[in-house]
Amino acid sequence: MEEIDPEKIREVSGWKNAPIHICMDADYRGLTFCCKPGYSLSYGFKCKRDLTLKKLGLSAEEFIRIKEEFS
Repeated sequence: MEEIDPEKIREVSGWKNAPIHICMDADYRGLTFCCKPGYSLSYGFKCKRDLTLKKLGLSAEEFIRIKEEFS
């Protein structure tokens, strides 16, 4: 298993070693905290959501479906 950089995790109740946001250079798990496409972005100038989705081979529609399924 790959070692997780301690600078790239944070404490979230019920989630040990939760990732920081991907706009802060987290691993792909940080997509959990990304907005759905079409929402205004707090850090729009450094948003990596669309680039990360492309790297993973996920469409914006699939990302939205997954977020809605688990929220």
